[in-house]
Amino acid sequence: MSELLDPCLRIHNIVISFYSTISKLHRKVLIVSYETLRTNIAELKDSKIGLLLCDEGHRLKNSNSLTFQALNSLQVQRRVILSGTPIQNDLSEYFSLLNFANPGLLGTPNEFRRNYENPILRGRDADATEHERSISDQKLAELWSVVSKFIIRRSNDILSKYLPIKYEHVVFCRLSEFQLSLYELFMTSPEIQHLLRGIGSQPLKAITILKKLCNHPDLLDLPKDLKRSEKCFPQGYSIKEKARIVRPEFSGKMLVLDRMLAKIKNETNDKIVLISNYTQTLDLFEKLCRMKK
Repeated sequence: MSELLDPCLRIHNIVISFYSTISKLHRKVLIVSYETLRTNIAELKDSKIGLLLCDEGHRLKNSNSLTFQALNSLQVQRRVILSGTPIQNDLSEYFSLLNFANPGLLGTPNEFRRNYENPILRGRDADATEHERSISDQKLAELWSVVSKFIIRRSNDILSKYLPIKYEHVVFCRLSEFQLSLYELFMTSPEIQHLLRGIGSQPLKAITILKKLCNHPDLLDLPKDLKRSEKCFPQGYSIKEKARIVRPEFSGKMLVLDRMLAKIKNETNDKIVLISNYTQTLDLFEKLCRMKK
């Protein structure tokens, strides 16, 4: 990779300093983040670029964003977008990506809405007539016939013959007695009762508390998160102790995980990856593994 980068470009802490414009370089390969490129866009505006390869290209789905406008201002002959999540359910975002890769192919944004987006969405409406549904299908097929000429779509099926069979198991875990006591306290608290009646403005906080409670009570800041929760503490439970060790028996999910890890470790040589949306939960996993090593 070092042979591709010109010596005029020096990289320190992933910050690229521009000592020369691209037009003066002998090797025209530049690897750079969207943010750094946007910051130094003035250095590149007058340079002719043969190929612009955009990884995580769904970041260009908003044509009004500064990143889109900066990249779109470059003098580029060919543009390629790579993305695992190109669109959700918004044809305007889809148009932004298509128009970035092939400017003007589908007309202006207003022309795209008039020719494709509006009739397609109208036919998808629950109250659409048979005629509107027919036009919607026709426009969708017409749009695909155009864009399929420069889109390469790959699914996981292409890897199926190279990868071993994957088994997915969904395991339902009962709450521990400690978790159940905290859950009942939570649901009967005045704050939650007000929230259930439509009074209050912190539903996301309540959902977060429930998520943490379902993973392990140690993720909560007790008794601050749940007032009067001291009466639910099991014998031997210590708030100070949770900073050093994790008690799997206080969580149904953690207890199942503890047993699964022990069985896999004792009976196989398999490697295991544990995933969580919360770094706090990952910290608990680490404590558990260190305790059981």
